[in-house]
Amino acid sequence: MSAVMLAAITGRWWLALVVVGLGAAVALAPLLRARHPREEDPAPRTPAGPLAIRGDGSWARGYARAVAIDRGRRLDGVAAEPWMRWLDAAGDDDRVALLADGDDVPSWCTATVDVGATGVSVTAAGVTHMAGPLRLTRARAETAARRLAGAHTPPALPRAVTWADLPSPAPPPPSRRRRTVRATLGMGKDGPVLLDLDDDGPHVLVAGTTGAGKSVALETLIMSLAHDSGPEDLAIALIDFKGGAGLAGCRDLPHVCGTLSDLDGSLAGRALEGVAAELRARKQALAEQDLTSMHAWEERGGAPPRLLIVIDEYQEITALLPDFIPEMARLAAQGRSLGLHLVMATQRPAGAVTPAVRANIGATLALRVASEGESRDLLGTADAAEIPRDCPGRAVLLTGGTLTPLQTASPHAHTTPAVAPVGTPPATPRLLSHRVRQRWAHNNPPQPLWLPPLPPHFEVPRTQQGEPWVAALVDLPRERRQETLTWDPRDGALVVVGPRRDDRAGVWRAVAAQAARDGLATVVVPQDPREAARTLALAGRRDVLVVMDEADTVLAALGAADDGAAADAWQERLARGLPTVIACTAAAPSRLARGAGLVLLLGPIAPAAATTWGATRDATLPEAPGRAWAMGQGRAVEAQLAHAPAAESRPLVTPLPRRHEGPAWGVGGDDACPWSPPSGPTVVVGPAGRWRSAVAASIGAHATESETGALAPSEASVVLIQPTARAVRLAAPLDHAGIVDPAPVPHRVVVIAAGAAVAVQLRSDLGVEPGVENDSGGRGDRQRHDTDA
Repeated sequence: MSAVMLAAITGRWWLALVVVGLGAAVALAPLLRARHPREEDPAPRTPAGPLAIRGDGSWARGYARAVAIDRGRRLDGVAAEPWMRWLDAAGDDDRVALLADGDDVPSWCTATVDVGATGVSVTAAGVTHMAGPLRLTRARAETAARRLAGAHTPPALPRAVTWADLPSPAPPPPSRRRRTVRATLGMGKDGPVLLDLDDDGPHVLVAGTTGAGKSVALETLIMSLAHDSGPEDLAIALIDFKGGAGLAGCRDLPHVCGTLSDLDGSLAGRALEGVAAELRARKQALAEQDLTSMHAWEERGGAPPRLLIVIDEYQEITALLPDFIPEMARLAAQGRSLGLHLVMATQRPAGAVTPAVRANIGATLALRVASEGESRDLLGTADAAEIPRDCPGRAVLLTGGTLTPLQTASPHAHTTPAVAPVGTPPATPRLLSHRVRQRWAHNNPPQPLWLPPLPPHFEVPRTQQGEPWVAALVDLPRERRQETLTWDPRDGALVVVGPRRDDRAGVWRAVAAQAARDGLATVVVPQDPREAARTLALAGRRDVLVVMDEADTVLAALGAADDGAAADAWQERLARGLPTVIACTAAAPSRLARGAGLVLLLGPIAPAAATTWGATRDATLPEAPGRAWAMGQGRAVEAQLAHAPAAESRPLVTPLPRRHEGPAWGVGGDDACPWSPPSGPTVVVGPAGRWRSAVAASIGAHATESETGALAPSEASVVLIQPTARAVRLAAPLDHAGIVDPAPVPHRVVVIAAGAAVAVQLRSDLGVEPGVENDSGGRGDRQRHDTDA
């Protein structure tokens, strides 16, 4: 407007054009400068990759500071300085070697930088270029690092977070009467990430390779659930196949109702049976109360706690027990409405997530995995395979088709300070488990889900007179009970089958101690056939407990004693139900178990032999002393046999010496005491010869000799110098069992008086050996021992 007025006044219109042109040029100049900026020299950049920095110490360190500022990351191989706290952690390529002039360059360096006051020489891939001197002091590096930190955009997820850093979730509405079982897992982009086992479960899969933070995430999940739910609301069972170390921080929680590790992998069956028993009990209780689910039970009140079963490294057990995971998955499917929640963790998810397992998984927590295929198998995407290695605890949670990236929290109960003085050592971390134990210290723990294995040693507790005799402690895992097993002699004999060991003898010694309490004497059947037969004859009463400890040997010997009458006496004893214990090896005839009141089968034993004694072919026992199968009342259960170090027993028959040197006429009777010759009329019966004459002479003038005892007066004593079982039975009808040895013993005779017979070992100097010579001058025939007198 001013240009037009000027032109009108002066009449010179070209002045208006000049003024307008100058104004337009002034206005357009900034725009033209913006469209065509002045080219400036680019800022010098340091080489990338692993470096060798060679030169004087101060110049090499100063150049290394410039490299760190240029990259925005700390360097491996350079001494830490306080200003470096503002930088990110070193990466795989941030490796530096500081060298003196002339030092050899390490082979891993991709570039060599020679520094000094005259400039910088950079050699990489055989090409060298020069630049001006470059060195940063600590003060300048501090300033530059602070500017970098101020301009740094914080990541969407923190690199680390503790459980205590996370805000507490909002409490459930007061109108909700059923339990809320949820855990605060970590921090997501939009805040804390929660996992609700009802809404997101009921079962969870956790996967992550070595170093991904799987074990820490698993502990946080368990401890967070335990922190918000007391033992009366949540029971936890831990199955850890990493030797128990993976879940060690959770083992002391008051919620734990059972633990199992790969160190006792043979007990995995106990866990399955314990879970199955718990589910059966809950199902029956629901039916009795006319309820359909655990939620309905909780709303009514009085429901048992939710059951959380955590299995770490579950793929490891498939080699040991291939049916474990399918069976656990089957139980989990049944337990959806019974308050059962299953958390399964693995380092190698490839092939481990079977369709049966996947069908029961509601939520998947995937930390870093080894391959894209594993990630897609877990999440349907490659997200878990793309998690950086330097971000342990970074994970992706899949629930209801939604993927949620998060940084899982560490199980610590202290918050991370916002600011800490440089050089101050970090405070000792306080585990969340300690806080959980404190919070629920006064609550009653849940009932064990499965019982521990049988103890390695079992001694009978003190009992009162008249109480049943305890033989073992039996394990009933299906019923989650361990109870004493008793034996009643009236039900039949106690048969203990197993190798000749102390545990086999220990059980009958324990029974014998209890029998003594009730006034019974214990008698061990000797292995000598005559003594065994005699012992059975004397012990045919109910106040005597007969123990046949070496039944394999003794039973074979009884068949030859008393022309088989001893074996018949044994069978009669069993038929009468007299207190009897039989101990034998598995090679003994299995018919010994017929009619037995209780059979105890010690291991180890071949499957074929076990079946002959009543155990199943697939029955296996731990190789522990005293561990046995107890079979009675139509079932076979694992048992730890009772043990006693000693038991009082007394023999009913004392062995006679094979040779008697005097001075007594002989040694005889059941007590093997000195024996005098008969004092009244006596008939020495046997084949004629010097031996019969010597025996008669040793008795005295009142002794006569005879070929047969049939003609002996009724009041006379009879001495059989070559006794047989039949001859003794005819001559001594009142007491003849166990008197005659199956094989003749030199100088052994039988003295019969008043219808009772006694075996007597005569003094060896009475005369010639029996059967050596007779009156006819010929050799005596030992076969005459088998002829009747």
